[in-house]
Amino acid sequence: MRKSLPSLKSIGAFFIYLVLFLMIFAFLTFPKFLIFDKILQKNGLYLTASSVRENPLSISIKDATIYSQSSPLVRFDTLKISLRLLGISLSGKCEGGSLNITLGLSGINSLNARDFKCLYQKGALRARLEFQKDGIVGQMSLEKFSAGAYKVDILEIDFKKRVFSARAKVMGVELRGDGQAVFNAKDPLQSSLNGQLIGPGFRLVISGPLRSLNISQ
Repeated sequence: MRKSLPSLKSIGAFFIYLVLFLMIFAFLTFPKFLIFDKILQKNGLYLTASSVRENPLSISIKDATIYSQSSPLVRFDTLKISLRLLGISLSGKCEGGSLNITLGLSGINSLNARDFKCLYQKGALRARLEFQKDGIVGQMSLEKFSAGAYKVDILEIDFKKRVFSARAKVMGVELRGDGQAVFNAKDPLQSSLNGQLIGPGFRLVISGPLRSLNISQ
């Protein structure tokens, strides 16, 4: 009795599973820090660290600093970078606060922060921001920081894509205002803000990129 030969369909399925297995095996054994570092560089970010531990789908980092071009942007006591569908996520902690960023193939998708005090701009950051194709949506606040000659107690900004409203307390004086956000789709943290804050005896300007806002006369 003749034995039937394997069908072309079953042979093709075997090779597909074999290729998938080899791809997964290659990813699990390849140094993931190099992959994550390339993705960060594509988004204009650079990372230094004192120690790195690689896990199957993530890396854990201690004493990390992220730079934008040549300027330090933020530091972390601990930072975990994980692979997610079509991108990566960064989850960092520093001085009791947290900062979480998700990055996709097209750039930064979202930023969430809770009492995060390790920005090089100073101040404690709270934020829940989404970076969409046509602008920024969400709220952020910075507390206790210096902007030029001014001591800012709090600055709150509510983004509605390409416009925003703002409230601030500067040297004990309440100010309110609004302005425009020039969205940078390639680097959302480099999006420029231009607006005014008005209060008793004050007329101040909010300007500069999102990652290093400035308040001046």
